[in-house]
Amino acid sequence: MPPLSADGSRRRNPSHPDAAVRRSVWLLAIARVCDMAGAEAIFTVRSYDLYDSTDSALWLSALLFAFFVGLTLGEPLGGVLGDRFDRRHVLLWSVAVQALVLSSLIVVVNPIAVVAITFVAALAAAPFNSTLPAAVPSLAGESYLGWANGVVNAGMNRGLVLGPPIGAALLDWQGAGFGIAMGIGFILAGGVAIALIPGSFAAADSDETS
Repeated sequence: MPPLSADGSRRRNPSHPDAAVRRSVWLLAIARVCDMAGAEAIFTVRSYDLYDSTDSALWLSALLFAFFVGLTLGEPLGGVLGDRFDRRHVLLWSVAVQALVLSSLIVVVNPIAVVAITFVAALAAAPFNSTLPAAVPSLAGESYLGWANGVVNAGMNRGLVLGPPIGAALLDWQGAGFGIAMGIGFILAGGVAIALIPGSFAAADSDETS
């Protein structure tokens, strides 16, 4: 039971975040799980489909190259956007553009186009990857930053674990187009989780409001 304060009321245990902080951090972690699982599911489906259609490891390596070059180029700019603009809006716009770009993979099968779309999708995802961790201190506060970072990072790892088997199962069940569509659904669900988070995403020393 929490100790009594000087006026006889119960003090909240500072080692445990309150309900609002827990809700915000868990929704942020859910957004991370959904976004990562969706992206990994799509990448699994498209990687298999590309290799199956070309029978070439070179095209598969080109897909990987395009994806990671897109993230490498985009994440510094994404971080700047997260510092300059409302972080919630940056996250939501990143989700929307990423989903729009990835939707073209449902119908596009040309290897060159698939690689190019993957590069653009990685650029679109970069602001999400850069901005989401920056929102953690604003939502959790310094007192619970270690716990909050652990929860959000665990969400990312769960997405990495769940995405490939989900993508493979959907591919075997209904084909590549269905697997990509469901992956986009996961990404959009992450956007919904972001939209539901209460409180401000602004940095503590910033004048911006959400």
